[in-house]
Amino acid sequence: MKTYLFMLIITVSMLQLFSCTTNKRIEQLNSAALLQNYFQDSLTIKTDDKMIIEYCPDNTCDVMAMDGRNNENILADFAYLYLFFGSNYSYLLEWKNNEDTKQHLFSILRKYTSVEWAKLDDNKKAQRVLNQLSSQYGITVSFVRYDEGAKYAVPINLEDIKF
Repeated sequence: MKTYLFMLIITVSMLQLFSCTTNKRIEQLNSAALLQNYFQDSLTIKTDDKMIIEYCPDNTCDVMAMDGRNNENILADFAYLYLFFGSNYSYLLEWKNNEDTKQHLFSILRKYTSVEWAKLDDNKKAQRVLNQLSSQYGITVSFVRYDEGAKYAVPINLEDIKF
């Protein structure tokens, strides 16, 4: 009986340790790596004169961009939040329902959320973080459509997004 109880305690402890380690690992990964790993061919990151992240699952794209070569992680965090809360692509539903996606999302919100925002729901926090990063780093979002070889871009106003 003592051996059984001892083994049960060890097993539970190991499971808790593995769970905590996995959650910490997810939080430590950067948004760019997670997005590229999950979306592979549908997502490109360009870091020339302008930093650009494009999510293009079909002949249309969500494009997030910022001038200069500021921190790529900031634009990637912005893109992660935007794709989760702001993008209307049905292709994103599986990703949005993934537990690892949600764990990283919460780590991004914790990273940028001020103390005054602590009691807000996640949608409001995301809205404020997106607006803050956009104004602080000059991040823009546009919807791009390719039609018969021509590119048509429409700027997206973050204030118009329904959170």
